[in-house]
Amino acid sequence: MRWRDALHQPDVTLWVTVLAVSGSAPREPGARMAVQPDACFDTIGGGHLEFQAIARARALLQQGVTRHIERFALGASLGQCCGGVVWLLFERWDAAQCGQMQQALRGEHTVFRLQALHADAAESAWGEVASLRPLLPAALHTALDQTDAPRCQWLQQGEQQWLLERFPACDFRIELFGAGHVARALLPLLASLPCQVHWVDSREEMLPQCVPDNVDTEWLDDPVQRVAEAAPGSFYLVMTHSHAEDQRLVEHILRRGDAAYCGLIGSRSKRQQFRQRLLRRGVSDAQWQALTCPIGVAGIHSKQPAAIAIAVAAELLQRYEARQVQQQKRVQVQA
Repeated sequence: MRWRDALHQPDVTLWVTVLAVSGSAPREPGARMAVQPDACFDTIGGGHLEFQAIARARALLQQGVTRHIERFALGASLGQCCGGVVWLLFERWDAAQCGQMQQALRGEHTVFRLQALHADAAESAWGEVASLRPLLPAALHTALDQTDAPRCQWLQQGEQQWLLERFPACDFRIELFGAGHVARALLPLLASLPCQVHWVDSREEMLPQCVPDNVDTEWLDDPVQRVAEAAPGSFYLVMTHSHAEDQRLVEHILRRGDAAYCGLIGSRSKRQQFRQRLLRRGVSDAQWQALTCPIGVAGIHSKQPAAIAIAVAAELLQRYEARQVQQQKRVQVQA
């Protein structure tokens, strides 16, 4: 489970964040896990480093420590051969901080968190660049202005130090239509990815009451309504219980023309049938080319829902990361 799933239990949780790295290390700055007395969420890289971090976090929980920074050398003493050094930040958040974090993770705009780490540090400050600038020395303002800066920065000036985290607006938004076996197998995989999922079905009883923190559910008698409301550049997965409903959804998604991905569960035969019907309904061939059907990475032939789900999740991640690379290239060209 992801660390964000522990945000509802601040009283019994201590968050462990990779604050900085020197040399080779299993995870990057900003990687985070949540530790509770009898459970852990997410990972900072596994191995003996994580084992030691969990033990230290539980000891700090018992001691009631609010904030602690510790250096770990990834050598023989930890039974690891990375050879680098990792600094870990151990923190306890109150309910207000957890609420702010939830808003930042689901936000539509980039939000920064600035946490002073020196003695007598104040609570976290959240906001955009302008509101945080007065809280930092002028010499450190460049950290706020760098558009390509790491998402997690450890800032220091003299004996004072701060953690600066950037939470960009989520640009991996998935519109999932249908709550059948494959969708249910897919959901835990999507819950572990940096995405926001909107899950829709026309059968209210099919949508579970409890879902991961990055998932919203919606019952709609006509799911096509959701297509008009989805954010530009969304990733669409169509896998309802009805071929007629699938066809209507695909038609409206293709007519929008701004999907990052439009995937339809089914065979090549289903794809051909839909092609003939939708072309007759005025969908252009160029629009039609945006449809992916069958879905999932090549080479996985099992029809088991779990296998299909793994293949589909892998394809979504491939498409998302490819889009990220293209966006970075455009930014570099403009610069």
